[in-house]
Amino acid sequence: MRGFSRLDTGSLLAEDYPSSRKIAGKTYPSIYREYADCVADGIVQTYHDKP
Repeated sequence: MRGFSRLDTGSLLAEDYPSSRKIAGKTYPSIYREYADCVADGIVQTYHDKP
């Protein structure tokens, strides 16, 4: 399961962007896209084996 990267002010203020961006010397995915990916992974895991 994918987890959230470290939350900091820089990644929140950067808003949404298409891939990853270097913030404070580290590369981060968009926090909004990371959240959406985690939600989608949870839905897939929940309903994967159900008829």
